[in-house]
Amino acid sequence: MKRSVVAVAVAVVAVATTVLAGCGSGSGSGASANPSSTVDASGDTGGALNAVGVAPEVAQKVNGLPLAGTPGSGLTRGVTATSVKVGCVNLNAFFPNPDTAFKARIDRANAAGGVNGRKIDFLGCNDDGGSADANLAISKRLVEQDQVFAMMQFSTFATPQVTDYLNQNEVPFYGWGFLPGFCGTRWGFGFNGCVVSSGISSIPYGWALTANNSMFPASGIPYQDIKVAFIGTDNDSSRSSFDDAEKVLKADGGQTVYNKSIMPLTGVTDYSPYIRPALAEKPNAVDLNVGLATFGQVVAALKGGGYTGPVFNTSGYLPGLLERQPALAAALEGSYSLSVIPPVEMKTPFNDQMVKDFEGANVQLSQATIFAYAQADMFLSQLAAAGPDLNTKTFDQAVNGGGYTYTSSTPGGPASLPFPAGHFVPADCGAPMQVVNKKYVVKGPYKCFTSVQTRP
Repeated sequence: MKRSVVAVAVAVVAVATTVLAGCGSGSGSGASANPSSTVDASGDTGGALNAVGVAPEVAQKVNGLPLAGTPGSGLTRGVTATSVKVGCVNLNAFFPNPDTAFKARIDRANAAGGVNGRKIDFLGCNDDGGSADANLAISKRLVEQDQVFAMMQFSTFATPQVTDYLNQNEVPFYGWGFLPGFCGTRWGFGFNGCVVSSGISSIPYGWALTANNSMFPASGIPYQDIKVAFIGTDNDSSRSSFDDAEKVLKADGGQTVYNKSIMPLTGVTDYSPYIRPALAEKPNAVDLNVGLATFGQVVAALKGGGYTGPVFNTSGYLPGLLERQPALAAALEGSYSLSVIPPVEMKTPFNDQMVKDFEGANVQLSQATIFAYAQADMFLSQLAAAGPDLNTKTFDQAVNGGGYTYTSSTPGGPASLPFPAGHFVPADCGAPMQVVNKKYVVKGPYKCFTSVQTRP
């Protein structure tokens, strides 16, 4: 299945916005797994505890669409009577030490007897060093030599050459659904679904995340009064994501007064020429899609131009990072962002268990480790659904046959996600966050929304 250039470019922006996530982070020592502030959502039965990630009408639209990839043929690669072998590839520079979180979740499952009588034999993670060719070579070794049944892919270099190989060889692979290989494929499972469908022409429908715009009313400005300036870096993915956001904003009754992604990602010393045209349109809200390394300078240019309203950055929620990088915390002060799963600052049974698992295994809290834990939780759920007679056919039938929905192992985790719909649409959920006194603060409940169709 051929992927569009726009979708591949989304990964570049994801790297740009999270490029500082790995800086100053270690494997286990350092920042505590405990969040710096807490909102109790343990009684939020209508939100965080029972979040449904895909609206029924959206799921109905995509159910029945053909999946790319080899149907399960009954392979037992990596499966014995007592174990299931799992591999991992990551990009450690940007997503450091996800193996510690994978292992923390898997160790708890193994301690409870495994899944259907089988322990998980996790081989640890291999760093691809930022090379798609290295990722492919490692993936092939894990499949053909180490004989893994499934694989965790936590790298922006899991390009179509990698995911097509895994998809053709009946290897379930798990990751963050902003890469094209997690969209429309039989064996690719984003823990938050497929979030880049708008940019992938090979699947028939595109969907915009309504949750992303839920940051706006968290600032106190109702949709009917908001006038947003979207300012982004000069790439197709920024333009695509902002076009989606503008469609959602219009559906919610808001107004877009400026939408341009023309700012160079690097090499700029004076951002005012890119800010002045946006401020001339008199916005009362500014949504930025810029690298965190330059976020403070862009905000300074906004303030220097007389802007005093709220600033938004969808990708600005990076748990654990503010404590490790005070300068970044100062740059993000006051800005709003979004957590796509219930944030660690929100008390839920899932988060309580995760923090306990992290502390027991000395896992450092970060975006990478939280998302890795979520991926492992989904894999364990799907493994259980496949039943004791485990092979690629029983797995495929159980998970992609239309009767399976991922639900977190304890309430208050990632939103429930039905498959095969999750191969085509996102889990459209989020909680608005704000940086206050250099800490993330929850500014609203964790909610799920109906995605807006962007094409055809």
